[in-house]
Amino acid sequence: MAPVTEQQYRQAVEKMVAHYRAAGPVETQQRRYRTVLIGHGWCAEVHRLAEAALRLVDLGYGHEAQILVRTMFETTISLHWLSQKGDAGALGVLAEGGRANRAAAVDLEKAFRLPQDLIDAIKGERVEKTEESEIFHRFQAQCDEIDPKRELYSVYRYLCGFAHPTSVGAFAFIEQATEPPGLRGTPRTSSSAVAATAAMCVLWAGRAFDEMIVGKPRKQFLRAVARDIGLPPVLPRIWKVREPGRALRRTGLPPRAITLAVPGGGLQRAVVTVMTGSPQPVATPLMAASSASSAVSCQRVLTVTQSAMYRQVAEAAGASTRRGPGRPCPG
Repeated sequence: MAPVTEQQYRQAVEKMVAHYRAAGPVETQQRRYRTVLIGHGWCAEVHRLAEAALRLVDLGYGHEAQILVRTMFETTISLHWLSQKGDAGALGVLAEGGRANRAAAVDLEKAFRLPQDLIDAIKGERVEKTEESEIFHRFQAQCDEIDPKRELYSVYRYLCGFAHPTSVGAFAFIEQATEPPGLRGTPRTSSSAVAATAAMCVLWAGRAFDEMIVGKPRKQFLRAVARDIGLPPVLPRIWKVREPGRALRRTGLPPRAITLAVPGGGLQRAVVTVMTGSPQPVATPLMAASSASSAVSCQRVLTVTQSAMYRQVAEAAGASTRRGPGRPCPG
């Protein structure tokens, strides 16, 4: 396959954005309701950031576009992580948001005179730490669950150099070919990677959101785009070992062996409508297939003791779970 040109990446982005905006209402199951609400916002943001980054490049602001690329990349990874974690991930995102709000309220209380009812409302918000909220708190932990080799996090760290006051940003405006070094009014940063990164993010964010939707309506279209520009159609699945000696749990994909317990005689199912093309997205529960009072529980069991491939992945995942606290961005 011939190398993909910058123009081809741009055309792919434009094609995917147009297809995303033309999509109609989507359906999801009740258990993914919160996930879809969050995922829709992140997916829409990635598509808009890609458009904005390419427009900045056209105006000669390729260096500044890298700041948007960094946010776009981070949001794409978090969206993929959310699609794999399901409702537990959504609850983790909400819990981390509540924790951040309470921390901000403490600082605001010291710096400004705010209405006491506002402070009380923020501090009174329920915050419950979960395994997923702890992971979502540290972006490196999200990357590690998807990519233990840290290729994704390495890209993120590089892009952080443009989003923070670092030597990367400073030296972009210095001409080092002269003696002494000269000062530049425009940066030396190349913008050639913006279109390629935008194409990756729009593709992977679109696929991650599509995984939350009944029927995966955009799957085949996005796969075709991925083939055209030689990109993997989706980011890797999350593999996780709960405890030593226990079976490997694979999140995201339907397990090979499923035990489904539905007390009360019916599986409650709801439809969520999300207007992806609307300036004001709407999310509304429409119906339930069984009584609202019907208790629902779903237990999925995946047995992997006879699969050599799964055992190898389990061992690799276990070796990659030892990681330090890390930081969201390099300081």
